[in-house]
Amino acid sequence: MRAIPGILVVGVAVAGLAGATYRFSPEWKTSLKPGEGSSITGTAKVEAKGDKATEAEIHIKGATAGAELPWHVHSGKCGTGGAVVGAATAYPLLKVKDNGEAKGEAKLDIATPTSGDYSVNVHKSAAEMKTIVACGDLALEQEKDKSKTAGY
Repeated sequence: MRAIPGILVVGVAVAGLAGATYRFSPEWKTSLKPGEGSSITGTAKVEAKGDKATEAEIHIKGATAGAELPWHVHSGKCGTGGAVVGAATAYPLLKVKDNGEAKGEAKLDIATPTSGDYSVNVHKSAAEMKTIVACGDLALEQEKDKSKTAGY
């Protein structure tokens, strides 16, 4: 009979979880398409890491081995020349490996946007920032404060 109170406590705890609400942070994703005679493709995402912390990640392929490519999240869609989101210095150069691939991550001290138009640009070089070799328009995957009830 002593086991019954323990079972009752577990039952109450599970019942409490059934009505729990979970919050999701915004996450933006894109597929990068080549531009300006380039063969560079890839993916990028931007997601919240806290109230005033955002992380941007990029993975490219098809680039020239040894190249160092600047990249940024910009306001506006591809081709609009919008401002860099966050500090431009937060985006490290993409250092292309022998296989033509590179990965990068930028930590931005800003709240993750929940609406608007944004894109990810990969520039030809630090000397040729106006030449975009890959770009992708970001699409919002999950809205901030979107609630989901657990179905236990």
